[in-house]
Amino acid sequence: MNSENKFILLKILQEIEFNLKNSNIDFEGLIEMIINKRIFITGAGRTGLIMKSFGIRLMQLGFDVFFIGDTNTPSTSIHDLLIIGSNSGETTSISAVARKSKKIGINIILFTSNEVSTIAKYAKKIISVGAKTKELEEDSSNKSFQPMSNLFEQNLIIILDTLTILLMEKMGIKQDELHSRHANLE
Repeated sequence: MNSENKFILLKILQEIEFNLKNSNIDFEGLIEMIINKRIFITGAGRTGLIMKSFGIRLMQLGFDVFFIGDTNTPSTSIHDLLIIGSNSGETTSISAVARKSKKIGINIILFTSNEVSTIAKYAKKIISVGAKTKELEEDSSNKSFQPMSNLFEQNLIIILDTLTILLMEKMGIKQDELHSRHANLE
């Protein structure tokens, strides 16, 4: 690896480390909201793909999980939980889902960089991922040099993977149990 490539790689890692070290995430509160719930997940674009991967992790932990928009998504009830990933908190389609979920009475967890967004006003719990982009905050001290919402997505997957491990510990689930729920028609 040449020195320029290594410099960029290390700068990305420094951004992730800075953001995560300065985050204050209530993992215990998240676990309480998630345990014993049927879970619906949504996000758009690349963030949506990260949220889908989190849904797979939850399914492997034994949760009933559905990604909004998939054809096998059932109707929801007040007893369910909606988990949203949205950097801006302003994605129109996701905002509509949040508004409708709030009307039904579903608790919402939002992972975002914009705690005062449209979607945030519907959320019961807001997790600040803390990765600002030019579009969100021009004068931010933790604005990323990376394009678009890369830093948000990197932080989000690490936070969700941390949550997965903490759920495993809380529920007493071992690796073998995860493998027993892994797709086997590949």
